Amino acid sequence: MIVFRPTKINDVEDILEKQNININDRNFLDSIFFAAEVDNKLIGIGRLEMLNNIGIISVILKPTEHDILIGLIKSILNYADRRNIKRIYTSTSDCIEFYKSLGFNIICKELIEDRIKKSSLAKNKNDTIMVLNLTGYFDKPCHCKNT
Repeated sequence: MIVFRPTKINDVEDILEKQNININDRNFLDSIFFAAEVDNKLIGIGRLEMLNNIGIISVILKPTEHDILIGLIKSILNYADRRNIKRIYTSTSDCIEFYKSLGFNIICKELIEDRIKKSSLAKNKNDTIMVLNLTGYFDKPCHCKNT
């Protein structure tokens, strides 16, 4: 059985450390983590950093199955939507088409708000920044084009 659920940082601390992530970084301490589990085995971790009505998502441990990755991201988006987050940002160097298939659009780095520039999103200067408007997102029937 596949399960997507919010989790606490101490539940994923070992994996974060193996990914060389400083768990004492304020951006991570203020984040909500999401676990993707198959038959009680952790196979994916996502993160949501909330800044008032804006969210930043990242996938820390990427599931190998495409559908599970989509489920993990949609779980995070749903959680954010239920908390009145209006826009979601992410950064990527190699998954641009994947995020586009979920409805994300590339945004010029100069247009990003200051509070986003100070977040964990802007750490890698070579990454592409993408944004998703969550207003009405779950009113549409499907956001997964064939990727």
